[in-house]
Amino acid sequence: MKQLTISTWGPRALLLSWDPNIDLSIHREVMFVAHWVETQFSEEVLEVVPAYHSVAVYLSEDTEITRFQATLSAALQKKTVASEKDLKSNHYMLPVCYENSYAPDMDAVANALDRSRSEIIKLHTQPIYTVYGLGFLPGFPYLGGLPTSLHLARKNVPATNLQAGSVGIGGKQTGIYPTESPGGWHVIGNCPIPLFAAEKAEPALLKPGDRIQFRSISTVEWESISEAVHSRNFETEKLIVE
Repeated sequence: MKQLTISTWGPRALLLSWDPNIDLSIHREVMFVAHWVETQFSEEVLEVVPAYHSVAVYLSEDTEITRFQATLSAALQKKTVASEKDLKSNHYMLPVCYENSYAPDMDAVANALDRSRSEIIKLHTQPIYTVYGLGFLPGFPYLGGLPTSLHLARKNVPATNLQAGSVGIGGKQTGIYPTESPGGWHVIGNCPIPLFAAEKAEPALLKPGDRIQFRSISTVEWESISEAVHSRNFETEKLIVE
């Protein structure tokens, strides 16, 4: 296991930290440790929150933080990371419409990167992305794995109201806005699949560690999927790649 540090993070939490890089091998350790802590110390721990290169561990009121930190540190020194196949995650194929009405920043991105629209779509749909964390908005996935040829600094002036499902590029990352929101990422498409539903037992469709691919669709298919979603006739399980 790579070197990590454990520090207090407020009166009732610990922060486990790795090197501050967006790195798939580090994130695999993050996900393994998060799952292991959650299952191994279920009585002492209230919640475990993984991110790019850290894990926040929130403790119960009955857990003495200094003693638990020592116990956790000693236990982690003896652990080895499980193989990737042992880390449970889903692989989703998400539809995205890159056509004009759903891609308000596509032309600006094409000009900034000196690429054609078709090249940008091809580059954006080729990788298998990893969900490194959820944040900013409920269910918003921060996706690592964006090709370097698509890296583009955030907008100087954020948009005031992005459509739910907007697929954007920001720096080295890509992501999907689950709800209408202001945003500073460059929107190049739209995904008609809801990523967050507060009424569900598990509100967020995606979770850290999941893998994502994008599939380019037409406006007609976007409208068809959207109609099926709103009439509750769309099964999100069909998006999972076996």
